[in-house]
Amino acid sequence: RHTENSRLFTDGFKLKSPEWRIQGAQQNRDYASEDGVRWWRTPLGFKNHVAGNGTIVGLDGYNLAWANTLPPDSSDVELPQEIEWGLPANLRFGGDPVQLLATATSGDPVAYEVVEGPAQIVDGTLTLLGTGTVIIRASQAGDEHYAPVSTLFQFEAMNAPTVEGAPADQLAFVGAEVTFSVEASGGSLSYQWRKDGQILAGATQRELIFNVADPAAAGAYDVVVQNVVGSTVSIPATLTVWNWAATHVTTTDGFESGGTVTVNSTLTYSGPVEGLTWSVLMPRDVAGTAWTLVEATGDSGAISPTVGDTELLEWSWTTMPASPIAFSYTLAVPAGTQGVHRLRAMVTPVAAGAEYEALVRPAPLVLTAMTSRYSADVDGDQRISLSELLRVIELYNTRSGTTRTGRYRWQDGTADGFNTDPRAEGESDAGLELYHTADFNEDARLSLSELLRVIELYNFREGTTRTGRYRPRSGTIDGFAPGGGE
Repeated sequence: RHTENSRLFTDGFKLKSPEWRIQGAQQNRDYASEDGVRWWRTPLGFKNHVAGNGTIVGLDGYNLAWANTLPPDSSDVELPQEIEWGLPANLRFGGDPVQLLATATSGDPVAYEVVEGPAQIVDGTLTLLGTGTVIIRASQAGDEHYAPVSTLFQFEAMNAPTVEGAPADQLAFVGAEVTFSVEASGGSLSYQWRKDGQILAGATQRELIFNVADPAAAGAYDVVVQNVVGSTVSIPATLTVWNWAATHVTTTDGFESGGTVTVNSTLTYSGPVEGLTWSVLMPRDVAGTAWTLVEATGDSGAISPTVGDTELLEWSWTTMPASPIAFSYTLAVPAGTQGVHRLRAMVTPVAAGAEYEALVRPAPLVLTAMTSRYSADVDGDQRISLSELLRVIELYNTRSGTTRTGRYRWQDGTADGFNTDPRAEGESDAGLELYHTADFNEDARLSLSELLRVIELYNFREGTTRTGRYRPRSGTIDGFAPGGGE
């Protein structure tokens, strides 16, 4: 555009013999020379106006003077241009076609073509044909003022998440651990769990875990699975929390060989339970003689055990009575039975047509002969001495190579009837005829918690004096209790 004998300059114009000035001071820098013609790049959008004597003044104090009266005609100069895409880095396969709206500096139409990948372009509309990397070329042919331009755009065509395994309905007992999980595909997934439609803060993993379930946790849970191109919501899963307590206890501290032992059982509950089975696994036979049911009293279900039953006793209710359910049973102890024996019970409630299982507490119920002594009590004085405690620590410290295993084995001829077992941890156990009293779970190993129980008995005091006294006591974790007889 001409103004008198000057022109308006933009980016890329050639000037013959120019010199730059800042506030009138000559500047010989920031220019290049080609064929005797100096080139200077002026900022795009730089506002210039005639200041006289062939000088153009910039708004920021820069000005330009040239030797010739006029710069060369701009008609032989092509301006560079750029293309702006306006597309995201990822697009969803299976979504609506995308209208391509790239723009060039010249404002002229842009042409498109697919260079690579599962896509097609028709009349400027992009349709994805699958998933993977897609590369598109956009071109603008240029015009009398602007040079041609071509540029590539790369993005990922992706699937929105797909939930392949939704979380399942669950019934949990109060205090139990509950885990919901989801299986999904789609790449770069994120998760957000919700309860009854409300976001659960911090619940952003594939699994949702309740370490201890309580009645307040009951509700409907779903998970929003998301990636960069979309999101999917799982089908809700219902958590039902059954508030219950199933316990059993003996009526005496111990039993006499050839006598009887009575167990009282109680179940308190609330929640939608349709039926229940209570199963009792009897202690092991003694010298080929089984523990036998002598009597059963109290609440009885549609199915109850019969006098003379051995090995397994079962009570079953198809219609639940009001809470609490209470019953007792008496077992005949085989003649010659000594030491510690273990009885285990399980409840199996039915809810929403599904069965669930839980152990009755304590698990197991330990039955102790009144004449029993602790395995560590080598001299049988009903006390745990320091030397006897050190023997238990020796078994606890059994190693296989450099690994502490705590493994032991039954062995005649030793002071306590046991010895260390240096076999490697991976070698299977054939089972023991007799387990150490401290070995609560009967795995032929002494753990730290089992050692600490022995230390508890050792530390029993009467007044200020440590005596280490203990006594038989059915129902405790090991069948004994600190202190002497009452």
